[in-house]
Amino acid sequence: MFSLGDNVKKQDLNQSPKPSPRHPGLSLRRRNLFRAAAVALGLLPFLLLELVLLAVGWRGSNGVDDPYIGFTEIRPLFVKNVDATRFEIAENRKPLFQPDSFLAKKPDDEFRIFCVGGSTVQGRPYSIETAFSKWLELSLTAADDSRRWKVINCGGVSYASYRLVPIVDEILAYQPDLIVLYTGHNEFLEDRTYAAIKQEPLWLVRTHERLSSLRSYSFLRSQFVSANNSPQTETLPAEVEARLDFQGGLDLYSRDDAWQQKVVADFEQNLRRMAFSIQQTGVPLFLVNLFLNLRDVE
Repeated sequence: MFSLGDNVKKQDLNQSPKPSPRHPGLSLRRRNLFRAAAVALGLLPFLLLELVLLAVGWRGSNGVDDPYIGFTEIRPLFVKNVDATRFEIAENRKPLFQPDSFLAKKPDDEFRIFCVGGSTVQGRPYSIETAFSKWLELSLTAADDSRRWKVINCGGVSYASYRLVPIVDEILAYQPDLIVLYTGHNEFLEDRTYAAIKQEPLWLVRTHERLSSLRSYSFLRSQFVSANNSPQTETLPAEVEARLDFQGGLDLYSRDDAWQQKVVADFEQNLRRMAFSIQQTGVPLFLVNLFLNLRDVE
């Protein structure tokens, strides 16, 4: 014979223990938090590097930041005159640039504007005396004579956006109050092969463009390129060699959709680089839309 208590004990032995209650919502939340923490921990070194480079003012170098174009030599557009009182257009940059100058020591009441671009900015085929930069200076003076308005013309004949990047970097050291950027007409003038990146997929180029605004990315890429001794850009001469300036230059043009795509991507990259550099200094930037004139075009 066995008692009721013994029966209960035997039933308990035959039954499997009940699982403890689970909280799937809490468990999923913990897993997501763990994953987010792991990602944040992996990105922490890059964040610290970005902050360090920002603190020391590191902005990269032109030869590395641009995945498309490099130059055999980068010469300053402005040099000081004999008595070091003014900055003037350097002699070796003429006649692609017209003479212009500004005081080396900026007056307290001066509002300094730099107009950057190609021959349209320069006022070609005339000169800077009839360019929109001069009319801008005259109009501002007439509207407000309480300050000194100085508009400097940095328009270079046949200068495309990639040749304007070092000029923008240079003029940021001259205490500008405003920069006017008018570019886009000359992107197809020079023969650029893009040999080093011609086989790269567009998505990879786009990714590089987005990441180039990060100092940490540019810094690490510069170290990688230097360590491997492998230039990633096509090297162009210090000054413009427009194909239209050569005999039969127009015949050198032929439809090339792949090349066109690279030129457009190069243009976008350069606009972003210049805008980013200007933004870092807090200087206002005016981007001018290009005019379109199809008159007498068949």
